[in-house]
Amino acid sequence: MASIDLKKKTGLPLQFKNNEIQSKDFRFSKSVQYNLADLRDHLINQTINCPACFYSRYISIDHDDFFKGKNLKLNFYLIQPGIAGIEYIKTHVYILKSYPKILEISHGSGIILMQDPETDKIYLSRVRDGNKIIIPPNFKFELINVKLYVPLIACELYSYDARNYRIDEAEENIPYYIISKNSKPAVVKNPDFLNVGKYYRIKAENIGSKYGMSAKLPIVKQVLRKYEKFNWLFEKNIEIDL
Repeated sequence: MASIDLKKKTGLPLQFKNNEIQSKDFRFSKSVQYNLADLRDHLINQTINCPACFYSRYISIDHDDFFKGKNLKLNFYLIQPGIAGIEYIKTHVYILKSYPKILEISHGSGIILMQDPETDKIYLSRVRDGNKIIIPPNFKFELINVKLYVPLIACELYSYDARNYRIDEAEENIPYYIISKNSKPAVVKNPDFLNVGKYYRIKAENIGSKYGMSAKLPIVKQVLRKYEKFNWLFEKNIEIDL
């Protein structure tokens, strides 16, 4: 797979090369790869034997604790392209306790599923290269790559004080699957869940514009240039208008 220069899209000296996110100047505290065995219980077809790798998380990128000093944590997701049975490749479901997060698509396109823990409402957003979306505090969220040959790379940015949790119990998943139907993404309910409500479609760009985010400039640059505009990012249990 050809290398991809991510600097223009992320505002950071990153590149995608040899199926990894790399940087000469910045460092991640760690990276974790999640394979079929880690996701098997979360799939429609639990008997499949491929693909081997689903996604990787690159955690806490920084240089001389610059972002830490700004109370910012930056992580990256690298979701592989392809199909797992009839499902598109996806991440686990994650929850950021008490704080909102911003998710920016650095490369590729996909679908974000979110679920409100208080109302159980489910939100779906189609996202592509450059889109930014806000995940409200305590919302469950899952990221799906809907391309067969293009990796999905996304940056998440949130308060360093926050704690991000991965959900490993299948019964706590968001109760929808994104499958390939006639070579296009389709949404189907998880039959293991009873009384599943309908999902609501939302546009990432509409949410971003409500909170003054530019569609063109990388979110890292926006936050660093106008830090005061993003005070809400560091506010516990703030209500986000979707």
